[in-house]
Amino acid sequence: MLFTTVQIQFLRRLATERPTQSAGSQVAEFFSSDQGIGVRMGRRYEYSPADHAKAAQLLSNSGLSLLDLPAGSTRAQAVERPGVSEKVGTVGPHADSIAVKTASGLCTHGVEAIATTGYSVLTTEQALRVKADRILVVENFETFRWLARTQWIDYQGLNVMAVYRGDPLYKIDDALRVVAARQEPVWTYFDFDPAGLSMSATMPRLERVILPNTEVLSRTVRKARQLHLYVDQLSQYEVTLDVLRAGPVFDAWKLMRSLRAGISQEWLDTLNLEIK
Repeated sequence: MLFTTVQIQFLRRLATERPTQSAGSQVAEFFSSDQGIGVRMGRRYEYSPADHAKAAQLLSNSGLSLLDLPAGSTRAQAVERPGVSEKVGTVGPHADSIAVKTASGLCTHGVEAIATTGYSVLTTEQALRVKADRILVVENFETFRWLARTQWIDYQGLNVMAVYRGDPLYKIDDALRVVAARQEPVWTYFDFDPAGLSMSATMPRLERVILPNTEVLSRTVRKARQLHLYVDQLSQYEVTLDVLRAGPVFDAWKLMRSLRAGISQEWLDTLNLEIK
């Protein structure tokens, strides 16, 4: 007999924890009426040692273990247990996935070159083994995918591995864990707004905030007139950024303060012709 996830969990609790009663529920009602497990007493169900034994027997007859899969089990391990979906309690297919690419030069994992066209998806362990001179953390996925189109970025002849900061699919925590565990200086390419600068300020070993030269950046910010990027975020990030006294984020914040506006990464991506 095949059971739902909720029913399996209910049987396992009865068989292992051996409760003497439980609150009324659909699953309790099902096993009481369909399998004779438990007796309804008002709004609750009461269980005897015989009921506990029946629950264990039902699991055994269905080829199910008394215990849940350990946390972090793979779907392949789940498939080995008949009667339960391989998705139950397993790691998601995109868990421990970090999107990376070679932004400049040659970045390698063993003898394999990391993608320059498109991107590679690596585990944390694999991403930590990539050979590179610098790590470039990129905020927006479209910018990350088409990074080669942003030709005004000067990579200084270095081997630069770009790491996508993350989203609900490629988890931010996984990407930041890789950045923190490596040793190379870090560059950031984020939106030019208080939130972007604040994120840059939290990066370990920060060496550079990727921005056009001051003249081009100032002219483009005034042209874009994205005042809301500055005004709407100011109250949340102002205190954090005002305590800075030196470094690339401090310099960018000082310029942003004077412009009283920000600009999105999408605008910065399109500056190739203007800068040249």
